[in-house]
Amino acid sequence: MSYLYLKAPVCAGLALCLTAISGLYAPHVTAADLDDVTRQAADRVAQTTKAEKAVAGLDQQTRQIAAEYRQLLMEAEQLSAYNRLVAQQVANQEDDIQRLEQTVQNAEGMEQKLLPIVTDMMSSLENFVELDKPFLLEERQRSIEELYESLEDPSESLAITLRRVIDTYQAEIEYGRNLQSWRQSLATGSSEREVDMLRVGRLALMYRTLDRKEIALWQPDSREWQILDANQWNRAFDQARKIARKQAAPDLVTIPVFATSTAFKKEGVQP
Repeated sequence: MSYLYLKAPVCAGLALCLTAISGLYAPHVTAADLDDVTRQAADRVAQTTKAEKAVAGLDQQTRQIAAEYRQLLMEAEQLSAYNRLVAQQVANQEDDIQRLEQTVQNAEGMEQKLLPIVTDMMSSLENFVELDKPFLLEERQRSIEELYESLEDPSESLAITLRRVIDTYQAEIEYGRNLQSWRQSLATGSSEREVDMLRVGRLALMYRTLDRKEIALWQPDSREWQILDANQWNRAFDQARKIARKQAAPDLVTIPVFATSTAFKKEGVQP
């Protein structure tokens, strides 16, 4: 009896549990439940789209970073090549500096050897102008003064002075190869007059007064003017003067030359 009494309640409890479980799985779905499921699905889609966009953004950023990295690599290679070029240029410049320093040292030694030669050349040039026929004296003496100023100027090298000395010598050589005519004020005797000057190389230096009445020839030995016969030499003077001024074509001209006869030991003007 006791056993039967206990079994009945147990069966009743099992029945109740089965009823409750079957109630949970019964197809009773409401509209609210559908809305909730739709919202959850929409949320999942939105999250998936957001994740996809994030992944796409990361991919674009990755490609951009990769492009920048390649650009930086290219620039690094260019800078490396430029640095190698600059290093080679610096090495070449250092070699040039060494060669220039050696040249400067050699030049300093050369200047010490050249200095007495240059000063002797200038002194000889000065003496030559002083003893030469007196034409363009102020201009020529001024050129020699400028040579001495150049020699004493610390900002000018000896090479520059030597170049100027050579140019002055060249100018003096040219005086012996050409004709020149000009007008100047000349002191003769106790008076000073305007005269026409004529230089034929270094063979003859003459003047003629503006009234054409007086012609004189420079004597290198006595360093004086010797009066000539104007009637005899006016025509030759005119011809030489036109050639000197390029008013006539070059031609043979008879000029007076003061010469010393060694055979008879007498001086005179020779045509």
